[in-house]
Amino acid sequence: MSNRFKKAALQAAVLLSAGMILLPLSACGHEEKPAESSDASSSVPSGMLPFQNISSIRITDTKEGRYQDPIDIFLTEEEIEKIYSIIENEDALSMETSLTGTSSAGASSAGQPRMGDYYSLHLIGSNGQEEAVWIVDLSRVVTDEEGNILQTDPAVKQWLKDIEAAHGLSFSSVLDRAPGPDYFYELQSADTIILEEMPDKDRTDLLQYSFTEEETSELIKKLDGMLASGEVIDDIQSRPDVRWKLSLYDDGRLLYDFERDSQESVYVNGFKINGKEIETFYAELLDTYGTK
Repeated sequence: MSNRFKKAALQAAVLLSAGMILLPLSACGHEEKPAESSDASSSVPSGMLPFQNISSIRITDTKEGRYQDPIDIFLTEEEIEKIYSIIENEDALSMETSLTGTSSAGASSAGQPRMGDYYSLHLIGSNGQEEAVWIVDLSRVVTDEEGNILQTDPAVKQWLKDIEAAHGLSFSSVLDRAPGPDYFYELQSADTIILEEMPDKDRTDLLQYSFTEEETSELIKKLDGMLASGEVIDDIQSRPDVRWKLSLYDDGRLLYDFERDSQESVYVNGFKINGKEIETFYAELLDTYGTK
């Protein structure tokens, strides 16, 4: 590790204000940029959480046990120095402190899209302690663990693309892995469920049903009970002839698609969920709501 890197200290800080949190960086040999606040001469506010002496950055899944083959990657010294230089030389980072909700399309109150989670970045200090976790979604929107959106300029997004390419991370390599024991960890987070019939070239009257809040709560309980009771998911992905899709969302962010094929088998992301219980559940669902 180079002396310059050892001496470099990531001095990012989270400043709570009415609109955003600014994350300035200081490093040895560089003059620190003043934090934007109503009183530039004031001392460091108690609301600032410093990230100092970041020595490594680790990429993992957003939840341990989500997949059978987990991601565990440490970035190179050059990759870490690159993000240092981006943040140091540009006002590259700021964070929205309030997400009051998202639209049905998944756009946040700050105008950012929210899609499915992709991977996590763990910022680790020189003492080996984790200083922060940034969660990257499928559109490379970055949030902290509380869901606050980290606004990033194009240089940061390009850095994300570069490290993904360097370490073999792609939508298919990440999302198409066999589900692990905690694959359904976000099930309880769902607030919207939609049942819809898949396109058929011979029909134009396809059915769709949006469940009420009470119905959604009841469906989540049933699904959670089945998927936690020993249902086995295939570890080989297939391409089923999907006829129906049950989609679960959290504030417009897609969590899971439960798909049913023409043979009445049920899949999640192309991985078959074995067992009669979930097939019966889906059949009863269609009997009750598939004609509404």
